[in-house]
Amino acid sequence: MPSQCHPAAASNDTASSSLPNLISVLQSSREDKELHWLVSSMIMPEFERILETLQICGNMLLYNSPQHPDPEKRIERGPSIKLPVSSNKSEALKGIIVRNGIYITQLTLNLKDSYFNKHIHRINLNQPVLLPQLITAKESIDSAMLLIQNFNEDQNHSDLKRSFENILHELSIAKQCLQFPIDPTLVFPLHIVESELFTPPLPSNLSLDIYINQAELCIDMKNLHKITEEPWSHIDPESGKSYVDKVRDEMRNPTNGTTTPLNLSDVHLKDEDPAPHHSALKALGQLLKPKMSPQEYITKCVTYNNSVVMVNRKIDVSCPDPLLVSTYTKLDSLENIVESFLHNLKVACAHDLPA
Repeated sequence: MPSQCHPAAASNDTASSSLPNLISVLQSSREDKELHWLVSSMIMPEFERILETLQICGNMLLYNSPQHPDPEKRIERGPSIKLPVSSNKSEALKGIIVRNGIYITQLTLNLKDSYFNKHIHRINLNQPVLLPQLITAKESIDSAMLLIQNFNEDQNHSDLKRSFENILHELSIAKQCLQFPIDPTLVFPLHIVESELFTPPLPSNLSLDIYINQAELCIDMKNLHKITEEPWSHIDPESGKSYVDKVRDEMRNPTNGTTTPLNLSDVHLKDEDPAPHHSALKALGQLLKPKMSPQEYITKCVTYNNSVVMVNRKIDVSCPDPLLVSTYTKLDSLENIVESFLHNLKVACAHDLPA
């Protein structure tokens, strides 16, 4: 006779199989309550203070003051930030730089350096220069504020975590903008200075960048030597890349169908190939003056303003900006706070693993 299952045994099997599911449901419900208690009772009460601090940060970047200008309340923007410029341990560069909000409005520099003085002794800015890093920082501050204002505490675990990750991302961008130029087009060699912004106009062999680094206004000046030797000076009119760029690219990422990078012996052979348009006089001139080795061309030369150049001399100075330092400190503190929020959320969302 076929065996029959005892009703009591079947009931016990069902109860035993549903017990883990019930425990999981109860555990999930408990964690959900803990999570939303954490968000509503511990995190959201901090939002007002965070928003207030972000508003102050944005105001200091745009208006040089913690307060937003309001004519009706007789609240004016803060005064411009005037800073002395002086090169470390030398008298090569001295002057004054003035920042008003997101603009450099004044820059007066006196140069005392043999390389630079062959071409220029004094530099005066004749129109404001925008600081794009401050624009990006302000945009990220505004984005973080909007995310906080639209925060929904009734989201599920994953969405809550993602919301705080997005807030943290915007705060990190704002802070990074005051740490260094995150956009390479803001600095040499991708940034091309407009010589007409200065009186007298800057010579073509001088580059000047103004950017923010470690919450300081930085002035970076370079005296450049233009490379005329072929093929190193050649610029591809279509790509804008120089022969030096292409050799470096080939050394990093071979395109010859193998995984073997281009080596310096290959480059040396290319360097020795005479260009067909060289005149006898030019060839003689190349023989008379010392040439750099292929390795020196590759390591020392860059493409700047549609030319291949080498840096002869560099002068850089940093001017601590008190408002930028204060803004950076506040953003760093807010970043740490939101990181702690995110860490606590991850802990609250973590399920206990079975022993």
